[in-house]
Amino acid sequence: MSQRNLSFLIVQIIICQWFMSLSAAEDASSVSFAQLRNGQIQADFQAVSKWLTENSDAPDFIEAAIWYLETAYEYGWYADTSAIAKKIIADRSGGPEAQKLAHRLSVLAQAARQEETAFADFQTQLRSVSIRDPNETLEFAFALCAQYQINRDIDAAREVLQVTSESFFLNMQVRILCDRRLAKLLLVGKTAPALSWKTVTGESASLTDLQGQTVLVDFWATNCAPCLADLPHLKQVYSRFHPQKFEIVGLSLDQSSKDVLAFRESRHLTWPLALVTDSPADTREKFRVVTIPSTFLVDREGKIVLVDGTARDIALMLEKLAETTRK
Repeated sequence: MSQRNLSFLIVQIIICQWFMSLSAAEDASSVSFAQLRNGQIQADFQAVSKWLTENSDAPDFIEAAIWYLETAYEYGWYADTSAIAKKIIADRSGGPEAQKLAHRLSVLAQAARQEETAFADFQTQLRSVSIRDPNETLEFAFALCAQYQINRDIDAAREVLQVTSESFFLNMQVRILCDRRLAKLLLVGKTAPALSWKTVTGESASLTDLQGQTVLVDFWATNCAPCLADLPHLKQVYSRFHPQKFEIVGLSLDQSSKDVLAFRESRHLTWPLALVTDSPADTREKFRVVTIPSTFLVDREGKIVLVDGTARDIALMLEKLAETTRK
């Protein structure tokens, strides 16, 4: 998008939101920063979506479309991206990376709308990937697996992992990762295993104490790169949903409570953190945790509804649970 057009679009958004804020001033004090930030990004996303619909021949259309699809992928706003993704694919525009992104958003959009064609299109994409570089494909497969869990279609989630493993049959590491996730998928829909812990600040608690809340059981460590990469996003999710009876319990594989406490203070984490060694000896076995990160979202009835979701996936599931509660 050209600097001039982008600046004009931003000014339009700011003016619109300023007028809206005048009528919402009384509620501003009750909104967290994460909620404000999420609302701002959603407003930008919707404004760009409208601009794309009305300016398909603009010289900076491709640049705007790529931003739109990247944002949709980052936040899980897949459902409404099909038209733009299909245009990028049909026009063969934007280069290889844009094509790859558009194909993936096309599949995720179909899955978000619970269309049966999503899985077949996913299989088609798997046939074209390089078996030497599975990382991006795994990220895509895990996002699709999470979306199927959000749809409550565990069979489809399982199939995604199975066909991904088969596509990389020569890569033992990929097969192991998929097998471990498949084992944890067996817990979805079942009552969460009994769990108790002693936090690094000295309090004792259990999942039973959090009955009536939605709880994320997060297995992590201070030296786990994927855990740390997702941590800022998880903090935003906590800030957004904690007022709605959402709690996180972080079970660290670190050996020193002092290290975890220092980390907690340096990163300004406010949810309970404990060492796995300060929970029952069979905790990892009961949750089928071999590697980290491993996450388990437990609903207010005590059942596991999502495993191995990123902060993005957890937010999507929390939104889905909130909709169900309102109904």
